[in-house]
Parts: sequence; C-alpha cells; structure tokens
Amino acid sequence: MIKICHLADHLNGKVDGIFTHIKMIIRSSDRSKVLHYLCFQGDKDIEEEIENLGGKVIILPEITSKVPIKAIFKFTRIVRSENIQIVHTHYLKPYIIAGFCNIFFKRKVVFNYHGIFIQNEYYNLFEKALYQIVHFTITKFRGVQLVLTPSIFSKKKLLSETKLFSNIISYYNGGNQFLDNNNLNNSIVSKIESVGSFRLIYVGRIDSEKRVDRAIDIISQLKKENVDIHLFIFGNGDLMDEIRSQIERLNVQKLITFLGIVKNPKIYFNYFDTMILTSDREGLPLVIWEAMSQGLPIISTDVGGVKEIIIDARCGLLFNKNNLKDGSLLIKRIIRDDNLKKTLGVNGLNAIKHKYNQENFDKQINGIYSCLVKI
Repeated sequence: MIKICHLADHLNGKVDGIFTHIKMIIRSSDRSKVLHYLCFQGDKDIEEEIENLGGKVIILPEITSKVPIKAIFKFTRIVRSENIQIVHTHYLKPYIIAGFCNIFFKRKVVFNYHGIFIQNEYYNLFEKALYQIVHFTITKFRGVQLVLTPSIFSKKKLLSETKLFSNIISYYNGGNQFLDNNNLNNSIVSKIESVGSFRLIYVGRIDSEKRVDRAIDIISQLKKENVDIHLFIFGNGDLMDEIRSQIERLNVQKLITFLGIVKNPKIYFNYFDTMILTSDREGLPLVIWEAMSQGLPIISTDVGGVKEIIIDARCGLLFNKNNLKDGSLLIKRIIRDDNLKKTLGVNGLNAIKHKYNQENFDKQINGIYSCLVKI
C-alpha cells in the first residue's frame, strides 16, 4: 500500500481552497491501494472530514511555530514510524520542514505551489534570506523530487522567482456537476430569493489578497449609475470590520448581503446571475471550477491562472485589477445582454464536462504518485 502524507498549516476547513484540493485527492484514491494522512496543526471539523474520507490524521501543533525546529524533528519521527513513502506539502513552511527532513530520510517529497512562495509581503528581509538559504540547501541535496503548480501561469511565476526546482508539473483541479441539494439552508435561499435585482456573488476570504473591497467599490459605482444590482458575499476573514466600515462609508448597505461561511457554496450558485473575483493574486482558485460546473458566468481580475481558463473555455470576462471602471462596464454588459450571460455559462459547463473535469485531475495526480513510488 502507498502511504502519502499531506503536510499543511493554516488550514481552516471553511473558505479553504487548499483543504478542498487535499480532499479531492483523497477522495479520488483507491482505498485498497493508497492511504492518505493529513498532518497539520489540528481542527476537529477537519479531522472528522478526513477520517470520513478514509484518511488518517496526525496532529503537529509545532508546525505553527515561527521557527519550527521541533516540528522538523517530530515530523522526521512520524515519517519513519508510519513508513510514509510520499510527503505532499502545501505552503512554504511545510515544504521547508519536509524538504529539510528529506535530506536525511530520503523519501519522495512533493511541493504543491499555490501561488505564493518566498518573495511576498508576509516575510521580512531576514526571513526571506533564511528561507532562501534553506530552499537552496533542500534543492542542492535533492530534498524535493517534484513541484506541482495549479496552472501554467503559476509555473511561469514560480520559475521567475526560483530556477532551483528541476521538475515542475502543472495540473488543473477541474470540477464536477454533482450537487447535494439536501444540504441547502432554506434561510440562505430565502435571503437570496428576496432580492429581485441582478444577483452578483463573491466567494472567498475577507483578507488583503482577495480584495473584496474592489467588488464593493464597483457596487458603489453602479449605484451612482442607477444599475439594479445586489452583491452577495460568502465568506469571512480578518478584514471584516474594515469591509463593513467601507460599506457604511459608501452607503451601499442595502445593496450587499453577507451570507457567512458554508462548506459547499456552489449548491447555491443556481440562484445567482454572475460571479465576481477581485483578487490581487491567485494560483487558480477552485471557485472558478465550481462556478463553471454550475453554468455561472465569471467576471474576474486578470490574475494568476484565471486568464488561461477564462479564455480557453470562453466562460467569463476579465478586467485589470487596477481598473475598476472596466469591471463595472463588464457587469453592465452582462446585465444588458442575456444571451451573452447564457453563452458564457453554457461554455463553462461544457468545458467541465469534456475537458476540465475531476476525472482527468484524478488520473493525473494518481499517475504522478505511482511514478514517484517507482523511481
């Protein structure tokens, strides 16, 4: 049996694309041949979900330390005691921990890049320098065997930051059309259906990367132009207070409804007209696939791998993240052209059916694992 351990930190199990990505991988595996572990900081809801999928959970609270020396030693013991063959890392710190450990325990380590590496605003100069040294050491001594990126754009972006990785493969998560409508919350449905305006939906964390403030600025502009529109928001986050203050300042309280966090927001997508994404950066957000799978047109900032899917599938419209006027123009275009809205939705749905489906993703990922074990 192949034993694969996913090592991750910062999982929250709510509006969490990386956790969804991990679940997709575990769900696709043959339980008689593959056993997946999730090693992370701990969370009861996440632990229950992984166990229900047939996986095992390992709690590593030391992974949250700024300098995770204890996590390195403890994870080394875990890999040896559980006889883990493949370590699939998510985020930078897990990559550092597993890659450094692997210099000594010599297993197969996969780094899953999700759009952010060492060069970002979260690390100071000292931290960046330290991570660069460790990254060089890991690659020099073959502590990592493979890097996965969720789009071709992500691969190019990672290569522009570091040329040290020798083996990088791009993948697409894709999506499926399955809906479990039994989990619909009637209270949420009632809130949505009570609005007769054009229904715009945003799904994501309320943080500095996702930039929901842009969507609110667009709503404010459309209000000035007397456009009949309403923005619904699935999500929560650190900037919630700032966003509520912005809404009050712009006097658009009646045009925006917060729907909170739900585990499977796509079951509500049929109640909306268009999805909007306003991120500063992305790898390739899973909500793109979810919108396409439900025939929901997409308006998005031109970031990450979003463009390569939107253009190829012809399922949405793009605008420059610094040009909100163009964003508002695209929304008005879809409102006025119902045929365009329907065409974009159908195109996305067909792309999921025939090209960007979960079956193709499953074959690629499971094929990668099999090849790594044979090397």
